[in-house]
Amino acid sequence: MKIVIPRSYKPPGLIIRAKAYYIEYNDKGLYLVELGNASATPNTRGALQSYIAEKAVSYFDAKYEKDYLVVEERLRNGELDQLVTEKRSYFLRKVEVKQFSFVSSGGQLDVRIKGGKADLKLVIGGMHEAEIKQLSGIFNGVR
Repeated sequence: MKIVIPRSYKPPGLIIRAKAYYIEYNDKGLYLVELGNASATPNTRGALQSYIAEKAVSYFDAKYEKDYLVVEERLRNGELDQLVTEKRSYFLRKVEVKQFSFVSSGGQLDVRIKGGKADLKLVIGGMHEAEIKQLSGIFNGVR
């Protein structure tokens, strides 16, 4: 069985930028591959601030998209096992996943994945709810 969520996002922290992740579950386990930096929507007041923020986010989104395409090309070329050895990417065997939980809110899914060296809070579009429910069933049935 193979389940793929091509893009998910880790919100920014105080020091670490927002990141984009590719998620794949297959017979070997769960792969969490960092695609690169991601944009976060800034809080703004007023039309001018909103306009400037929108332009800045659009610029960075286009820049980051190029980075994602490079990693996604490597994924298409079968480099999944190599990619998870790189910084901030993870591979977890099924039994290593200690927590896989999610909350649906406002058309998106807030997902928590813990296991091995991974401890991620990801935001995933609501269109992937069926896949997330399936993964939750897989990992929460293993204990």
